[in-house]
Amino acid sequence: MTLFEYEAIETRSSGSQPPLRPRAGVLVLIALLAASATALGISVMPEVVLPELRPYAMSDDMSQIADQIGFTATGLDVFSDARPQLLDSDDFLEACVDPAEVASSEDWESIGCFDDYVYAHGQIAIFQPTDERLEAQTVVTTAHEFLHAAYARLTDDDRQALNALLAARWAEVPSDDVIREKLASSVGSWKGNRATEQFAYLGTEIAEPFDPELERYYSRYFLDRGAVVEFHLADQSLWDGLINEVDTIYDALVIQDDLNAAEDTRLEAERSQLDADQAAYDAQASEAGEGTDSRLSERRATLDQRDAQLAVEQAKLDAAQEEADQAWADLERRYDELDALDAASVPARE
Repeated sequence: MTLFEYEAIETRSSGSQPPLRPRAGVLVLIALLAASATALGISVMPEVVLPELRPYAMSDDMSQIADQIGFTATGLDVFSDARPQLLDSDDFLEACVDPAEVASSEDWESIGCFDDYVYAHGQIAIFQPTDERLEAQTVVTTAHEFLHAAYARLTDDDRQALNALLAARWAEVPSDDVIREKLASSVGSWKGNRATEQFAYLGTEIAEPFDPELERYYSRYFLDRGAVVEFHLADQSLWDGLINEVDTIYDALVIQDDLNAAEDTRLEAERSQLDADQAAYDAQASEAGEGTDSRLSERRATLDQRDAQLAVEQAKLDAAQEEADQAWADLERRYDELDALDAASVPARE
């Protein structure tokens, strides 16, 4: 899948570039909003409910995602404390995206964020597409953002030990792996976010087992990290399959168009030659008198046979061209459907 280049930008509140995620026509990003270093002063007013005290109940849809991810008891506690929400376009953009910072970018969109600035343990916000085919995207995005929340809850000693393990495993990632581009985009100039992004990307996108010490960190939260990665692979497979399908059809139609064009050129040449032979025959027959020479009669029959054969071949070409035209129209419809799915995978902007 083609990765578009884009200008580095900073996310709202503070913290980091969002993680890079490829898509059919855009780069889809998962934003991490890091904690502010400035303490927030709150004045308690009558009948005002502080954010930390506002009741939270996980929605049925989010509970289903939690089941799909497969949290341990510890993981589910961390997840619940982060008050995860599934949001439509308007609510998600308000929660996670600063329009002033992304208005000039056409290459990426945010589809999830963890904001450590709000509530006691931050908050996870996930864009919820309406197309059911994008279910895997929602699950893996939620798992990615959860790992940011989990990393934020670690003790300093745990973080130090984990960071060393992450750096060692990251060194094994091939230099041309797209995950490196994603991390670079996500971290940007916020170098302090490198480890939490490594934790999220490695944990949700790398299927191969890690060093047992590193896997133990993930096993605190996930019953089966491999099952989580399967959602990333399923999402990737969806897009790869759709794009490969239209690419295959396009390549076949280009070949067919070339064949049709070559056949059309051949038939035009055959028709021109037949017209010339017909003119020569007419001139000779006019001088000799038609029917007076058996050789002229044979030529007449041969010309008629050639004309009939060209008519058959032209009819075949016309049918092939009509079939190709219909196939191009069908391909255009597939492109439109792919564009629509692409648009549905990210928040809609006015």
